[in-house]
Amino acid sequence: MPGLSVAENIVLGHEPSRLGFSRLRAGEDTARDLLRRLGHPEIPPRRELGRLSAAGQQVVSMARALARDARLIVMDEPSAVLDPEEVKNLFRVIRELTDDGVAVVYISHRLEEIREIATASPS
Repeated sequence: MPGLSVAENIVLGHEPSRLGFSRLRAGEDTARDLLRRLGHPEIPPRRELGRLSAAGQQVVSMARALARDARLIVMDEPSAVLDPEEVKNLFRVIRELTDDGVAVVYISHRLEEIREIATASPS
């Protein structure tokens, strides 16, 4: 939702609340923690999503999946809008996710990427 903040997009559908009132600060804290985990602490939780680059929006999309404790994440051409440094960070995140027991389906036409992140057996 490009008109909502980064934090609102991350917790959308399961907003933290107490006594029926949304706890915006708690949502921002959750977003901040997830963005840090994904290696992007520079993305402000209060920034409007539509003002982020395509790569930034993709990071928010991954944070949204992690906020829901996803056990399976499908990534379709995730590196298409990323620069080489961001791709390295993406691979680091994928390794951390798989180490935590999250299954990642990675779809790419870049065979070298598949070779780099593929594992022959679970670690």
